Amino acid sequence: QQRGDTQVTVTKSAAQLPSVTIAGASASNNALRFSYGVQVRLDAQAAPAACRPGGVLVYQWRMLGGPGLAKPLPATDKSFLFIPKGTLKPTPASAAAPLPYRFEISVYDAALPLAVARTTVLVSVVPPALVAVVSGGGAVSSSSPAVLDGAASFDPSGVATQNGGILSYRWTCAPAIACAGVPDLTGPAGAGATLILPAGAIALGASLTFALTVSAADGRNAGASASLTTVPAGAPTVRLSANYLLPKAMASKKLTLTAAVTHPTPTSVTWSIVSMPLDASTCAPSPECGLPPPRAPAICDAARVSTTGCLKAVLQLRGEALQPGRYVFTATVAPESGGGILNVSTASIAVVVNSAPVDGVLSTDPTAGEELVTPIRLKTVGFEDIDVPLTYEFGFKLMINTMGSSSVAPANVFRPLSFAGPAYVMDMTLPAAA
Repeated sequence: QQRGDTQVTVTKSAAQLPSVTIAGASASNNALRFSYGVQVRLDAQAAPAACRPGGVLVYQWRMLGGPGLAKPLPATDKSFLFIPKGTLKPTPASAAAPLPYRFEISVYDAALPLAVARTTVLVSVVPPALVAVVSGGGAVSSSSPAVLDGAASFDPSGVATQNGGILSYRWTCAPAIACAGVPDLTGPAGAGATLILPAGAIALGASLTFALTVSAADGRNAGASASLTTVPAGAPTVRLSANYLLPKAMASKKLTLTAAVTHPTPTSVTWSIVSMPLDASTCAPSPECGLPPPRAPAICDAARVSTTGCLKAVLQLRGEALQPGRYVFTATVAPESGGGILNVSTASIAVVVNSAPVDGVLSTDPTAGEELVTPIRLKTVGFEDIDVPLTYEFGFKLMINTMGSSSVAPANVFRPLSFAGPAYVMDMTLPAAA
């Protein structure tokens, strides 16, 4: 029978001890989670013992365990421990991964150095998700080889390729019943960054989806896919591409899709869109997997939804035109001279639109003060998203309209205090209300 062990430190003192907790640590296991590659700040919230309310507290931090430090810790004798960017190594959640870091803070009254209060905090450092990129999808000629390229896939942190590490690739084909002519992808043919399919591998008129899984040795993986449709030798060939190099498009930014058409005569392009339920088997654990199918916008509306309309080779959608979720865009291409249904080609591309991070908590210390005089600290905890690293932008809104020296500062208008960046703590002076 297996047995699990744990340890707890008990301090026995003749004097009352100060109280100390770690700001933002989870109540269940006293743990914090940070993105790899950002500066980390641990804050101790301590108070003197009840019998010595005016006592001067002394602080001392130390590291009790973890995968080691890339550089020494700076000052460890303050109420907070500032850990510069690049000091902590990643602790990804896999069976072969190192354990989280374990830090301890000791606090005592300067007049009672033996009455020491201690608490520990577990710190996990999460590397960002890998980014899988597949290019080359579209409508291809049945008489030519087809090439899909995943070489642009990468690890944003660079951890996977440190010390000679490499990314691993694996291709699959679906639906299986239509993949009979495709080379065996369970062997070497499906294990490279580039997939080459000989002419005739895909039956004329068939549409197959090729999925690429990119993996790192620490257990992280990411997936992307592209569809190939074969068309007769005289029909237009089409390659589709998007303007973002991430697993998901941002809802707030413009989305641009381009259909690169090859044909000896002028062609017409018509775009269409459908919203699709996400396939949890290829999308998990992204939060978008659990969203209901979003409403597909009217992409031909060049006044409110797109900037281009839907009858050009380039389709550009305005920011906020898409809700979080998964969409499939299809470009239908035909020679302007006609030629019948056999000369019409279609190509599709799937786009996942990112959802917002899970809501966290913003705290201020102190909660009141004098404008332009009182120092104040803003700190966020609890914001989480599978798509790390996160960026933070601090700002404020006035609750009521405020009269300044020469103008009125309206309420409910966001006023930024910082640029978007990796810092989740901001020290500042309480800003002026107007």
